[in-house]
Amino acid sequence: MTVGDAVSLTKNVTIYDNRFHIRPPVGEEWVIHNIKYDNAGFRMDFYVTKMENGSGALKFHEVTQPGILDNLGIHVTNDQWIMLLNTSAGTTMKASFDGIRTK
Repeated sequence: MTVGDAVSLTKNVTIYDNRFHIRPPVGEEWVIHNIKYDNAGFRMDFYVTKMENGSGALKFHEVTQPGILDNLGIHVTNDQWIMLLNTSAGTTMKASFDGIRTK
């Protein structure tokens, strides 16, 4: 992948306390434009974090209905990334993102 290439991924966030990390590989940097979520009435939280387990994470959004966060422009690296957290037991949620590689 080269600078300027699009990045995207769709993932099922299947169990309570399951995390979806929007995190580039070491040496790459991305700008995330949109995050789409289909959480069917259950809660999903959005964080910026530097830890795999989410400790010390900064919560910037929570949702309880399907939708999209668009025009974000959030810069992520392998050292600081976005984490989506399924906070509803026994649920499956689908989430996806798109952005562009900047480094």
